Amino acid sequence: MMHAASHNNYLYRCRGCQVPLLGDKLKELRGTRSLYEVGKACKLIPNDVSRYEKGKRVPTPEVLERLANYYGITYKELRKLYYSDILANDEREKEVIVEWVMNIKLSD
Repeated sequence: MMHAASHNNYLYRCRGCQVPLLGDKLKELRGTRSLYEVGKACKLIPNDVSRYEKGKRVPTPEVLERLANYYGITYKELRKLYYSDILANDEREKEVIVEWVMNIKLSD
């Protein structure tokens, strides 16, 4: 039986996808800090931090928020990079996202 956390990580594994904008930004933000330092501060294993930077795994929204908080930038800034990567690489996803956005009604 797969645990919820394992299942959640499984959903965000990158199967052939490319997230260069997000990965490059995460690596840039890390600067001279070690993978261990970032991982410890964000409750991640260093290998996952590396996978996010290389685009081998896509961070969950929760992880992305922890990384944004740690690096002192907004969650939206990182999430926009994720969507930019997805839209640039997958026409089907682009259609789904655009259709969904067009149907959103803004509430007062």
